Amino acid sequence: MSSARTLEPSAVALLPRRSRAAIARGTMIGIAVPLAAAVALCFAILPLWRLAGLDALYRNVVLQVAQGAAHQLGILPESKRFTAAIFARVSLEPVLIFVLSLAVVASRLGAAVRIRRYGGLLLALTTVNVVCVVIEAAYAVGSSAFVRTGESLVVPIQFVILDRLRFILYHIGLELWPFAAMALTVRWNARGAPRHHRTIQKVGRLQVAEN
Repeated sequence: MSSARTLEPSAVALLPRRSRAAIARGTMIGIAVPLAAAVALCFAILPLWRLAGLDALYRNVVLQVAQGAAHQLGILPESKRFTAAIFARVSLEPVLIFVLSLAVVASRLGAAVRIRRYGGLLLALTTVNVVCVVIEAAYAVGSSAFVRTGESLVVPIQFVILDRLRFILYHIGLELWPFAAMALTVRWNARGAPRHHRTIQKVGRLQVAEN
């Protein structure tokens, strides 16, 4: 045979066990290294983020949008002003920094694709953060309506719903959103690079040479 043809992913199963193991190791390394680099980069970006004042900028943007939305929807009175303390209780800022780190290490994606996809993720997370701030503020204002009877506290049903929603979006979200971003990064990187096919092609050449 004078030339080697590229094997499709389905043909990997036909290769010897050693070749399949080599491909599996290469795939795992290709997944683990960028994710580990993103975690390390996140810790490096965090002090620079604060030093540049981006934390205050992000906080002010979220508070302004949340305050405007709450007033427009009539959720809170016009006199109610959102404070930094409310933001601090439901801030998703660490998750945003981690997503930025993932965007940096996603080297297999083109710049335009990276900006579009990770920009969409950042916008979605910021929207969730705005919703969390509105819920937190509404809960803080409405807590005066809670009635204490003996050792029990009677909470109106709407505030029970708000509390559950806050728990899902923020408390569970702090654990869920980073893993969702990592899963998307792995998927996007796998789709965006021809390295997988080049690896299979190299193994295919070795098999042809052996035969």
